[in-house]
Amino acid sequence: MRKILLYSLVAFLFVWMTVAVMAKGKGAGKGGAQGAGKSASQAKSQQKGKTQHAAEKGKDKAKNKADEADVESKVDDGEKAKAQQKGKAQQQAEKTRGKAKNKADVESKVDDGEKAKANKQAAQAKQKAKEKAKKVKEKTEEAEKVKAKGAGHAQQLAATEKQIAKEQAKHLERQAKLERMKKLAQEKGHDKQAAKVDELMARETARHERKMQKLTEKTQNIEQRSEKGTDELEKAKGKRKAKGPDKSRPKTDDDEDKESD
Repeated sequence: MRKILLYSLVAFLFVWMTVAVMAKGKGAGKGGAQGAGKSASQAKSQQKGKTQHAAEKGKDKAKNKADEADVESKVDDGEKAKAQQKGKAQQQAEKTRGKAKNKADVESKVDDGEKAKANKQAAQAKQKAKEKAKKVKEKTEEAEKVKAKGAGHAQQLAATEKQIAKEQAKHLERQAKLERMKKLAQEKGHDKQAAKVDELMARETARHERKMQKLTEKTQNIEQRSEKGTDELEKAKGKRKAKGPDKSRPKTDDDEDKESD
């Protein structure tokens, strides 16, 4: 469109200059009609040359203008192509950034999922470790209880053995006293007193046997409870509570004296 306008402008200038020159030539002809024909011819020839020169000059200017317009058009086309290329590059960059962002979002979601999964697994492992530690603690406490009860059984056995030794010493001492009493009664001829001492000796022997039987049963009971473990021990305790006071409790010397009497 710009080329067409330039060509039109050049053609208009050329025509206008031609008309102007011709009009000037006619005016000169009228004013110098009385001059020599030769001068008019020369002037006309010169005018024609000037017109041709002006036309050539106008053509050159038009060509230069056209070339400039062509160059400007090419420059504009280059700028336009450059702008289009820049726009495409920007679009490509935006598209690339969008893809990178989407990829980053996907990776972030994947990382979040993996992180959540890892946290869940860690929490489960922590809970299992906690439960395992609790079981170990319970087993340890149970073992300590059994150990403590075993120590209690050992103490009871030691106390029972002490009672047995004491009972045997007591029986031997009483038997020795009764033997001396019987001997003195026989030496003095007191047969009734000697017979009474025999009865006391028989009663002491029977008492000692009953006492030893109870202590033996008590020892066996303690040993059995020690072997059976915590559960049966608790049941035995419950039964003893239901029946009343523990009859296996070590008795004092006063209790033994009451039995002997």
